[in-house]
Amino acid sequence: GLAIDVEGFDKALTQQREKARSAHAFHNAEDLSAGLTGATATVFEGYDHLSTEATVVALRHDGAGLQAAGEGSEVDIILDRSPFYGDMGGQVGDLGRLSSARAEIDVRATVRTGADITVHRGRVVRGEISVGDTVRAEVEEGRRLDIARNHTATHLLQAGLRAILGRQVAQRGSLVEPERFRFDFSWMGPVERERIVQVEQWVNEKIRADLPVVTRQASYNEAVAEGAIALFDEKYGDRVRVVSVGQPAVSTELCGGTHVRSTGQIGTLLIVTE
Repeated sequence: GLAIDVEGFDKALTQQREKARSAHAFHNAEDLSAGLTGATATVFEGYDHLSTEATVVALRHDGAGLQAAGEGSEVDIILDRSPFYGDMGGQVGDLGRLSSARAEIDVRATVRTGADITVHRGRVVRGEISVGDTVRAEVEEGRRLDIARNHTATHLLQAGLRAILGRQVAQRGSLVEPERFRFDFSWMGPVERERIVQVEQWVNEKIRADLPVVTRQASYNEAVAEGAIALFDEKYGDRVRVVSVGQPAVSTELCGGTHVRSTGQIGTLLIVTE
């Protein structure tokens, strides 16, 4: 006999989404595509390397293109190639440094645009950087490894939830940071503490087993047919990156994020709250 205000719910949900978007200052400070005329997709080398030589193809400040930026400037830098993972898919972007004989830049945020251009937002702490310069791009290694630990742990957590609660569990989002991660999933109600403990134990068993983490490229249809889990609202191309944990695999997902080489690198998983 209860009435449901669906229209009111939808309105409140829209307001909450806008609030969440506006809280993410980097993404909403400006149109990420503004001032990037002529820039092409950045070649991502961060799966295998944490530093690389690169060429500056564009500079931007407040949405306007620049030819050079001097000491003290806040600037967006676009390179032809980069080891920096841009904020995407729930995983936060890398931090680090760009340096050359003429300049040094602290990279304080990294994001990837819809056109697959990696935008490095930083501050010029020494010298001057110009379009056409060759720089050494270096990711902050310890932070990246902490992010990779947490990202691989999200895959194990989803596998553990499905093993303990059932295959009805489905991921609905995540936030992967160096200090922690949050995993959003669908379920029919609160999860009992006893089952949370069982999930935690299941995951830690897989961590102690030091299972290999293997990535490969495959067609989307082939990967899904083989049982790879895809996010329900994610848009995938014809070719996808498949991340598998263990042989035989205890977890197989479509994922573009960064991961550890084996589960033992995670250390341990502690579920703080549900």
